[in-house]
Amino acid sequence: MQLVEEELLEVLGDFPAVLAGSEPYTPKVLAAHPKLKVIARVGVGYDAVNLPAATALSLLRLRHARSRARESRVYRRVRRISG
Repeated sequence: MQLVEEELLEVLGDFPAVLAGSEPYTPKVLAAHPKLKVIARVGVGYDAVNLPAATALSLLRLRHARSRARESRVYRRVRRISG
């Protein structure tokens, strides 16, 4: 089940990084979470991430294909970047 904008606003909290699926990272969601620094996208593309808003907020965007080795590398990068 995909989260909608209102649910995402509630669940992100103060996380510095997120492993994103297809939930909508709108300007409203991004602005409401100033501690968010990294959006690592699971799968292909950033269709659900508002790229102009993410770029304006200097958010780092990572993407990986669906392999376990790449998933663990992206996870380690997210952990390292987010502190």
